[in-house]
Amino acid sequence: MYAVGQAVIFVTTMARVPLTLAAVGTTGYGLTLVLVALVPWLLLIVGSFTSLVRARASELAAGSSEQLSLLLTTTMHKARRLSFGMAVVAGLSILVPWQHVFATGDTIGPLALKVAVLLVGLTCASTAFGAVSTGLLQASGRTAETNLYPACAALLSLGLTVFAWSLHLSIVWFVIPGLVSACAPFWIATIRAREMSRPRAHKEVSTGRLTADVADHNVTFQRLAIAAGATAPPLFSTGLDPIILSHARGLADTAQYGLAIRLAVLVTLLPSALYPVYWARFGRLRSGSATSELRRAVGRALAYVAGGTAILGALFALLGPLAGKALSNGHINPDRSLYAWFAILGLLAAIQTVLLPAVGGEQTARRVAIVVFALIPVNWCVSYLLAARTGLGVSGPVVASISASVVIIGTCTKLLTTSSTRESTSAEPA
Repeated sequence: MYAVGQAVIFVTTMARVPLTLAAVGTTGYGLTLVLVALVPWLLLIVGSFTSLVRARASELAAGSSEQLSLLLTTTMHKARRLSFGMAVVAGLSILVPWQHVFATGDTIGPLALKVAVLLVGLTCASTAFGAVSTGLLQASGRTAETNLYPACAALLSLGLTVFAWSLHLSIVWFVIPGLVSACAPFWIATIRAREMSRPRAHKEVSTGRLTADVADHNVTFQRLAIAAGATAPPLFSTGLDPIILSHARGLADTAQYGLAIRLAVLVTLLPSALYPVYWARFGRLRSGSATSELRRAVGRALAYVAGGTAILGALFALLGPLAGKALSNGHINPDRSLYAWFAILGLLAAIQTVLLPAVGGEQTARRVAIVVFALIPVNWCVSYLLAARTGLGVSGPVVASISASVVIIGTCTKLLTTSSTRESTSAEPA
């Protein structure tokens, strides 16, 4: 199911590239990438709801249905508040001088840019309920089904791109397909899990008097932050790279980076497919305190995912530049070293995909989140310096992300090894 979904996404994404380049040019394409780069950041806390529900619901799978109901009740309540807050912030965004934030120059007018950012914010605000529903579906064994939702969104996104291209519409219209591609899977999940995500209201929750049991499942900002840090390190590494490159190198190089990272989806096929599966599986092992079994499962997963990703990465480094040049119809001359660096980053991201769910318990996830958040400003500064001041050029942010990934992998490995050592020590006879 994941292979089918990713095949549809890849084909439709590649079909959108020449249409967008033909309609708005290289700099216009770079601008759409910069605007769409806001989306994963706006969806960061939203996605944390998915991670929390997926992990906690998996751990509660063997428990009472009332515990699961409590978890979903409190999570839905917070998702409603988050959606409203995001909409308010999106409205206030019109006060920000975005042309200076994005270094757009004369590519787009200030008013049109404000409208585009407002559209991005309001669209992302509509995904909060779908994030909870997605986590519930994946925890209940419907991961394969949820893997098809992005494919449906990709088809809709291609249709919108063709529509904008055929009518010769402005750049703002070419931002909408990227928005739909990211947000529509949450809308579909909301519809699909309508009955599952409406648990019976509990008196303690509806009246606001949280008992200790309810408080244990309460969704706090701290828990959301921990979930974000423990589940989305690749975003922190590459999420602002288009904006950084727009300042350091210009929109033309941003377009080259954007094309390469879209083709690099091929490298992470295996880890992307199995990521939610590992969160559910490793969550059950953690809840049963089966640390030794968890470590063996992690070893098997690493061998499978890293081996497959290494093969895909080698093919990508060899054939990716040829594909990039063909898709851009000569508008972009790909840098081969950029594709090689992306292949290395893809392998490291695959290893993270296995290790992060293994240390996803609340205490270990907290430590991972601290490391991830501490690396964010460092990674951004290094990315800019490498792009603007060294011969790496457009590859600079990727090299910075590789360095950050090595630190995160080392942290996860140490936490997993430490927990295994403690278990073996506690098992020794007195």
